[in-house]
Amino acid sequence: MLTDKFVGQAATAVTVGCVAVVAITVSVLAVPSLRAKLGFPASPTSYAVGERVDVPAALYQGSSPTLLVFARNSCSACQRGKPVFARVTRELRDQSVNVVVVTSQAHREDEIPYARDLGLDEGHVIGIDLSSLRLKVVPTLVLVDGQGQVRFTSEGVISPTQEQDLLRAAALLPAPR
Repeated sequence: MLTDKFVGQAATAVTVGCVAVVAITVSVLAVPSLRAKLGFPASPTSYAVGERVDVPAALYQGSSPTLLVFARNSCSACQRGKPVFARVTRELRDQSVNVVVVTSQAHREDEIPYARDLGLDEGHVIGIDLSSLRLKVVPTLVLVDGQGQVRFTSEGVISPTQEQDLLRAAALLPAPR
């Protein structure tokens, strides 16, 4: 009888512990500010500030800086972000930042209307082989300098704070000569 009571209490304790671990894990994954407070690293992105971008150098060489916009016209998050991306594109182009929409070669023509909605012409839509890139999701914005070093990166629709961070990062980069 004592053993049955002990086993029942142990099973209850294990169940409560498991539920607590699951609840904490879900909270940490779902709330980025909680992740930061608990010392977890920020959510991993395809690209990290300070590393070299893995797109062909022709996309950024000779024009410093360059904003690479990885987006798809058929992507609902890309559509939601379009007004913000258009505003950022206007502001960055006023700062002499080159902005390009990067897409797969097979879908280049499909993305021209998206680029036009951002205020770009079809010459700013670059089709490349995306299979070898670290790109994880669209939309992704990556600001690089003339040597291809990542200066800002964001996945998803950028927040107002991220928008300001992007504009500040671009302002700190030297203008093209």
